[in-house]
Amino acid sequence: MKMRTKISLIVASVVALFASCNQNSSNLQNAPTSSAPDSSEQGLIGSPFDLDDTTFYSAVEPFDDPGGLRIAGPNSSERIRACTSINGLSIAELEELMRPGQRDERTSKEGFLGPEERLLDVLAADNDLVNGMGLSHRDLAIPLLQICQRVNGRLNEGDDFEFDHANIRWRVECTVFMGSQLSPFNDQTKASIDYTLTNLENGESVSFSGLVPLMIERYGFYEGHGTPYRVEPTDIARVLGLTK
Repeated sequence: MKMRTKISLIVASVVALFASCNQNSSNLQNAPTSSAPDSSEQGLIGSPFDLDDTTFYSAVEPFDDPGGLRIAGPNSSERIRACTSINGLSIAELEELMRPGQRDERTSKEGFLGPEERLLDVLAADNDLVNGMGLSHRDLAIPLLQICQRVNGRLNEGDDFEFDHANIRWRVECTVFMGSQLSPFNDQTKASIDYTLTNLENGESVSFSGLVPLMIERYGFYEGHGTPYRVEPTDIARVLGLTK
C-alpha cells in the first residue's frame, strides 16, 4: 500500500468510497475491446479457484495496448521489453511516477520501483518467474481480488475475518486508510486498504496493498525490489496453495 501513514479508520464514508471504486475498477479508464482469452488465461488445471466466477470480482477483458503490451493477458518477455508506453504514458514517464518521492496522488514516498530499477526489466523478470512456476499473472491476481472483494463488503463488521473460499478456510486482516493511493499506470484504479491474507489450511500468509492485485492482473506488476511494498509472486503462489 502506498499510503504510508498508518492511520486505521474503518468508517462508513471510507468504506463507501472504497466499495464504489472497486465496483468500477474492473474496467480501465478507456473501455477496451473484448477479445477471447487464450488457453493460458483459463487458470490451472486442478486449481481450486474459478477465475471466471464474477460473484465477487469481474476480471478485466484482455486487450492490446497501443504501446505494445497485452493488458490483462499473457505477454512474452520479448514483447514486454519492446513495450514503448502503457495507457498513454511512456515508459520513462511511468518510471518517473514510480520513483520514491511523494509528488502527486499517483506517486509514493517509498516508491513503486527502487531509485535505479527499470520498469520493463522488473516486468520481464517477474513474467519469467511466474511462467516458470507454470502459472499466469491471472492465476495469482484473480483469487486475491475475489477474496478481497468478499471482505470489502463486510468491513462494517470489523477488520479481521474468517470464511471459506474455494474450499479453503481463510483469515483476512485489514487496515483501512484515510485516503486512497492512485495507480501510477494512468488507469484510475486506486485502493485504501492493506490486507494480510492467511491460508488456514497450509499456514501460509502474505501482506499486500489492495492496489497490488489490480496491477498484477493488468500488467504483471508486483512492484520493484527496491520498495518495501513489493509482493513476491512465489509468496502469493504459496498462500494460494498453487505451489510449495
